[in-house]
Amino acid sequence: MKIFFDTNVWIAFFLTSGLCQNLVNQCLHSAHVFISEFVLQEFSEKMELKFKFDKSQVAKFTSFIKLSATCISSIPPASDQIPSCRDKDDVQVLWDAFNAESDYLVTGDKDLLVLKEFEHVMILDPRRFMEKITNESEKT
Repeated sequence: MKIFFDTNVWIAFFLTSGLCQNLVNQCLHSAHVFISEFVLQEFSEKMELKFKFDKSQVAKFTSFIKLSATCISSIPPASDQIPSCRDKDDVQVLWDAFNAESDYLVTGDKDLLVLKEFEHVMILDPRRFMEKITNESEKT
C-alpha cells in the first residue's frame, strides 16, 4: 500500500498525540509512505511561522520525515492536467500524490476531501483511513 500524507497530517503527527500520530506510526511500519519536496517545504514553513518552532527543531522534524518516508520531487502539472481546486497549493499536493503512484492521499483538507478521488488516488481523512486499514487488517 502506498500512502501520501498531506501537510496537515504531518503537523498533527508532531504536535498531538492521538489519531494522526498513531496512524502515521502504523503506516511507517506497514506501508510505503511518501512525501514531496512541496509538502516538506510547506510543513517547514508552517511549523516555523504558524507554530513558532525554531529552525533547528524544524530541521529535526524534517530529518525524521526524510528518513521515514520516500521523498519525491515536486513537478508542476501540465496545464491540461490541472484539477479544479480552490487553493492552488492543493493542485500540487494532488499532483504529487498522483506522481508517487499513491493508493491513498490522507488529508484533513476539506477542499481535497470533497474530491474523494483524483485519477487512481483515493482521498480520505485520517479517521476514515484508520478505519479502513483497521477493517482490512481484521479481515486477514
